Amino acid sequence: MKYSHHVDLTAQNVVLTKHNSYVWRSPNASLCLVYKANDPYAVTAAIDVLEGPETFVFARTLLSHGMRAPHGEGHVRITPGHHPALVDFDVTITGGRLEFSLPQYGLVGFLMRSYEVVEPGAESRRINWADELQHITGGELR
Repeated sequence: MKYSHHVDLTAQNVVLTKHNSYVWRSPNASLCLVYKANDPYAVTAAIDVLEGPETFVFARTLLSHGMRAPHGEGHVRITPGHHPALVDFDVTITGGRLEFSLPQYGLVGFLMRSYEVVEPGAESRRINWADELQHITGGELR
C-alpha cells in the first residue's frame, strides 16, 4: 500500500512580488508536489525561487476543482490557464505574492496517483482522530 506520492514539475512564468514590487521573474522554476496518506486532505508544494524554497499547503480538492474553473478564496487560488495546457496559481506568501503556471498533464497525473494513495471521499477514514484530539487539547483529555 502506498502512503505518499510526490512529483517534480517545472513551473512556468514565475513572478515573485514582495511589498508590492516585482522582485523576481523567471521563465521556469522547479516545483515539488507532495501528497501523504497521513494528511489526506492536503497537498504540500515547494517552489524554488530567488530567496530559496517557498512552501505552501492547500486542499487536494482545490487542485481538482481549480483545473476546471477558478477556485480558492484563501492563500491559494487556482484557475485554468490562459493556455489550455496550463493551470495558473496565485499564492499569498509572507510579505508578498507568487504567481506561476503548471502543466495540466502533470497535475492530472499527480491527482490520479494521489487517488491511489487515498480515494476521494475516503480522507476522513485515514485520520487518526484520537491523535488529532490530543494535539488540539494539548494532550489533556478529561
